[in-house]
Amino acid sequence: MIAKSTQGQEPATKPVNLVRMPPPAPDPFRAHTEALCTLGILSIAPNVMPICYRAKGSGAGERLFTIARSGGRLLTLSPTPYPLTSIPYTLPPMLIPPDILGLVFDCDGTIADTMPLHYEAWLAALGEHGVEFPEALFYQMAGIPTARIIELLNERHGHSMPVQLTADRKEELYVSLIPRVRPIAPVVRIIETYAGKLPMAVATGGTRAICTQTLSALGLVHHFAAIVTADDMQHGKPAPDIFIEAARRLNVAPHQCIAFEDADLGVQAASAAGMKVIDVRKDFPKASI
Repeated sequence: MIAKSTQGQEPATKPVNLVRMPPPAPDPFRAHTEALCTLGILSIAPNVMPICYRAKGSGAGERLFTIARSGGRLLTLSPTPYPLTSIPYTLPPMLIPPDILGLVFDCDGTIADTMPLHYEAWLAALGEHGVEFPEALFYQMAGIPTARIIELLNERHGHSMPVQLTADRKEELYVSLIPRVRPIAPVVRIIETYAGKLPMAVATGGTRAICTQTLSALGLVHHFAAIVTADDMQHGKPAPDIFIEAARRLNVAPHQCIAFEDADLGVQAASAAGMKVIDVRKDFPKASI
């Protein structure tokens, strides 16, 4: 590996001898990859795992640093004696086990980084009625259909908000924010990798109109053979119905599907449906999201 000094004029490159060391502490990226490997979903070569090195020679001293991947390149993450030149490499393939015949994804917070935007819309819509909505409660209710959330707030806190009018207002406000939607990169990478290879569906507690607009904004809607929403189901998450219906529309048994979720209620629903579940909050590092 070649390192460059940044002191004064850039001198000729100096070699740095690297001695591999054991990881000094729990590493989120390592935990992420190990979790996926355990499930048989990810196959990754050892040389692209986060590795701790001690740099020796050329004035490097004994300082430790870590090399890991980011956006298709190997980069140094922790303080280094030299700014090492990044090394291009090819992302290893993600391998879905052969017994998995379908992939089912939640939308908000799983495919699309929409949760902050939904919360912004909720605050504005409920604020018109003088109702507060703590962020912790918002995330606890993730996956519940909009109208049902308003019903629950009315029931539990004595409010009298008109359910459908308030729900429509919240969705109207969210639609105005859709241009700010960003993808959850590692999940989108899976979708693009398996497009045309495995049938895929979306199972969301949101409405069809909102989900379709969100996926269209990310250029992903055409990848899904089925989109199942709150409009289609009588019982939302944590009931398993929406995931069972998504598998049915893919013509795949639920136990032959992997579900990707970001909320406790969604994880419960997919598990109850008999699917293997990837919780993107735990199995993907925040840095990559």
